[in-house]
Amino acid sequence: MGTRSLLKLLALTLLVAGLVLSLSGCGGGSSQSIDTTESAVEESASTPAEPVVEEQLPSDSDQEEATPVPVVEDPVDQPLLSWARDAGGLSYCDRLSIYPDGRVEAVACRAAAAEPTVFADLSEEQLSQVLAWVEKYAPFTRRESEMSSAVRATTLHGIGSEAPPFEIKEEISTFAADIFLGLTEPE
Repeated sequence: MGTRSLLKLLALTLLVAGLVLSLSGCGGGSSQSIDTTESAVEESASTPAEPVVEEQLPSDSDQEEATPVPVVEDPVDQPLLSWARDAGGLSYCDRLSIYPDGRVEAVACRAAAAEPTVFADLSEEQLSQVLAWVEKYAPFTRRESEMSSAVRATTLHGIGSEAPPFEIKEEISTFAADIFLGLTEPE
């Protein structure tokens, strides 16, 4: 698990603990505390590197010392390949996530986008290619700047041990960008 993920998990844990303490002390809570916690959960879910483990207490209220029960997030809900393009002044905040079962989620925030979120499935050939990259290569994130000052980031959540060469990183980035543009560009 990366340092960034650990920091996010620590921040989320502290937020949840503070929320629980504030709710137990006053019999309720403010919507601001809940909104902050929900945004922290959404932010930590947007870039997972490993399965997320949460603690849940058993519902048996007769126990004085409750033992936390780990709940592991389903790995199918974590993307294998992520792609993003950001350029605030140009209204780009595009996102693409490809999941182990071949599901694709593309989010385009451009004003001209007819559908801001598009869902699709990879072809068998495309899914085989993504799975081969994940099996062979170690995790990486590639950042690049476009001439339009947009910044693109491609992240492969690989499980292999081999560091991908530059050409493969470029190929994976182009693959993800092509999938995104194929789903979001007007015909």
